[in-house]
Amino acid sequence: MEIAARIRTERGQAMTDLLFYGLRYSVALALLILAVLTIKRIAGKKLTAQAHYYIWFILPASGAITWLSPWLTDLAHLLETILHDSFGLPALSSKSSESSLLAQAAAPNGVRDFAVDTGPAWHPFSETIAALALAVWATGALLMLSRVLWGLLKAHSLSKASLPPCRPSFDQQFFQCRGLIRLRGSLADRISLRISSCVSSPITLGFLRPHILLPPTAAPNSELRYILLHELTHCKQHDMALNLLMRLFLAVNWFNPLLHYAVRRMEQDREICCDDFVLNLLDPQERSCYGQAVLNWAAQPSSVPTPFMAAVGMGGRKQELYQRIKNIAAYEPSSPSVRWFSVAILTWMVFCALILVPSADGLSVQSLRPQPSLDMREVDLRRCFGSHEGSFVLYDAQQDEYMVYQEAAARRRVSPNSTYKIYGGLASLEAGNVTAKSSLRGWDGTSYPFPEWNQAQDLNTAMRHSVNWYFQSLDQSLGTQKLQDFYDLINYGNRDLTGGISKYWMESSLKISPLEQVMLLKDLHENKWGFQEQNIQAIKTSLRIAEKSGAVLSGKTGTGMVEGRKTNGWFIGSVESGTDLYIFALNLQGKDGASGRKAMEITQEILADQGIW
Repeated sequence: MEIAARIRTERGQAMTDLLFYGLRYSVALALLILAVLTIKRIAGKKLTAQAHYYIWFILPASGAITWLSPWLTDLAHLLETILHDSFGLPALSSKSSESSLLAQAAAPNGVRDFAVDTGPAWHPFSETIAALALAVWATGALLMLSRVLWGLLKAHSLSKASLPPCRPSFDQQFFQCRGLIRLRGSLADRISLRISSCVSSPITLGFLRPHILLPPTAAPNSELRYILLHELTHCKQHDMALNLLMRLFLAVNWFNPLLHYAVRRMEQDREICCDDFVLNLLDPQERSCYGQAVLNWAAQPSSVPTPFMAAVGMGGRKQELYQRIKNIAAYEPSSPSVRWFSVAILTWMVFCALILVPSADGLSVQSLRPQPSLDMREVDLRRCFGSHEGSFVLYDAQQDEYMVYQEAAARRRVSPNSTYKIYGGLASLEAGNVTAKSSLRGWDGTSYPFPEWNQAQDLNTAMRHSVNWYFQSLDQSLGTQKLQDFYDLINYGNRDLTGGISKYWMESSLKISPLEQVMLLKDLHENKWGFQEQNIQAIKTSLRIAEKSGAVLSGKTGTGMVEGRKTNGWFIGSVESGTDLYIFALNLQGKDGASGRKAMEITQEILADQGIW
């Protein structure tokens, strides 16, 4: 029953995380579309027609940016933080009652385990709302995808029903145009010219074996030559495949109204781009004839709904046709400076996408990705854990080996609760807000149930008594942006502070796995980040618990209490003895009784069994 309940909880968390990420991405996508529209409007003729068209494909590319590789995901997350300040996006704040229940328990060796009841567990949305919203999204996406599939089947049936032209003059003109477009290799061989009674204006469909379909009224003349050049340009630019890509992207993001508008603009820019390419091939005196041919054929009503298939056609809306004719009449070849400027703008927009798109790492908050480089050994500690669900990680620095109990759980990210204070204190030390010798902060007179909290605190007493107000004060002094930068730098779990600056670590948005806790403590002992040594030592001193037989036990407990029940217990730390260093993290999960105190008791039993403490 306990495992089933945990699975339901994780499933609910996954749904809310997915919905939250989807909304964040939708907002970022809308901002990206507005950025594209603004650039296009300001730049105007300073951008080539190709740049006006291809800039739209930054949108589907944005959907893949944060999935490409771990290092790109990390880069996107780092750049994402700039967005929050630049655009003033508000962080979701975690609401809890002013009269939160407080509990405390005496832990072994004089360590106090203070647990603050945060009320209901933090979620950006309730599970019911998340489930309903995702169901609506999935229904819409399936409907849109079914239309795309229908379009592909329709395109296939049109191809099957079409016939090759009966007059050799058609093929002769087709091959002449193909040579002028400079189609070479397998693509040129795969393109075929067909006649179909199902179309009233020229259309190109298919992306593996493109077919240019002409209506039966078409005749081999100079006007048809212009139309063939236009359609072959679609083939050269792989517009059918790009159209399908954009339609699939629209199907997934159907709920974003700006994207529907962007796709319509993309279709218009695609035709203008092809017109521009053909005009560049023609003699100046032929350009007006090309415009007349476009006007004659594009004005024909199309009986084929091309938007949902791998197809592009000559037809278009009246306003779009008017814009095309205007561009044809005002055509001028692009200068080298315009082309270079276009390349620079496209590059800059890719950078904007990296900034605007939220990292998909937000969807991987549930667990740490596998680390093949880690030497890990599974151990059976069921006897020590008894009826408690949890995981344990022990790192032996001498052997450079990790000992793990319940690896899947050891990779699962959960709220750090008070264990975050190790790094909250380190962040303030590095920022100079406090120092090892001057870390005292006055008590503001607020009455707390713990006598230890109702007095001035320095780093050592605040760490020992787990004084929330002290570390919240440090965080407030730093500010959200500096905290975000720090957690990005040390790579702390999912690095998500959207739960609000005073509660993000307390059964809220910030999450970390036991394995990551050990890896971070290892980095702390090695000072991997190059911080000031006195700051590292100040944190290590504040974590000292006990010493015996030349060995020093250091650590920090943490307890997550939700609606009066202790559901998330931590004990992380180290044992140092001469040249030996052992770093550990134990996490307990349960409906109740999963406290930092219990985590410490189990850890001490394990360390004793291993002959470490």
